[in-house]
Amino acid sequence: MKKRESEKEAWETPSLEWVHRVRRERQLERAGRPPRPLSRKESEKLAKMYGLKLARRTPVGR
Repeated sequence: MKKRESEKEAWETPSLEWVHRVRRERQLERAGRPPRPLSRKESEKLAKMYGLKLARRTPVGR
């Protein structure tokens, strides 16, 4: 294995950057209201916007 140069590596990947940006935007939109989970439709829209796939729920007792 080759040694990697830590100075050349980025600390945050682009995927983490958008997660933090979206989180900050959502916090500003809430403006003091308690957080609530996104609906399935909203989650899918956000995932599609960033080219991601959502994990599928598995049935309980599997």
